Amino acid sequence: MGLAKVAILLLFWCMSLIFLGAFLQMVQSQPHFLIGLIGYMGTIITTAVWMASAK
Repeated sequence: MGLAKVAILLLFWCMSLIFLGAFLQMVQSQPHFLIGLIGYMGTIITTAVWMASAK
C-alpha cells in the first residue's frame, strides 16, 4: 500500500514539473499566470504532504 502511494506521489511530481515548465513559458509573456502557478503548486504540495502523512 505504501509503495502504491509513493508511485502516485512520483506521478504527481512528474506532472507538476511538466505543468511548471508550461506555466513558466506562459509567465514570460503573461505575468498574471504566476498567480495561477503559485496556487497550482500549493495544491500539489498540500496533496503530497497529505498523502505522505496518511500512511
